[in-house]
Amino acid sequence: MRSKKGLEISSFLDLEQSLRESRFENSTSCVDWRAIFEGRTKLRPSNLHLSYFDWHQNRVSFNNSDNFRVLNKRPHSLLLKHVGDHKIFCVNASCDCEHSKNVSRKTYFSPIYGYVIFFDHIIRRIN
Repeated sequence: MRSKKGLEISSFLDLEQSLRESRFENSTSCVDWRAIFEGRTKLRPSNLHLSYFDWHQNRVSFNNSDNFRVLNKRPHSLLLKHVGDHKIFCVNASCDCEHSKNVSRKTYFSPIYGYVIFFDHIIRRIN
């Protein structure tokens, strides 16, 4: 998304948790997914998501979710650790580090949102 001044505002969100919480309207981080899917509203980046960056205000925030813990380690910009299998993955789409192998990336172009990247973490069974 872009601010009124044209600067980027972006975030990463835990889609599974967000869809689950959308059933509870009184949730502080509730997203109206029905309105988004019906085209009545846009999905907006929020400082309640896993990570949030506002270029205009030069503000970054990180939040853990039920499924992921945010690891802010500098050379990778942002790493997420899955709570279930403890696998770490890098959200930098152009990174080719060891953590990139723990997730598949699919990039889509949306006329509303521009480029959207879905990170599909395949949960592995812990033995």
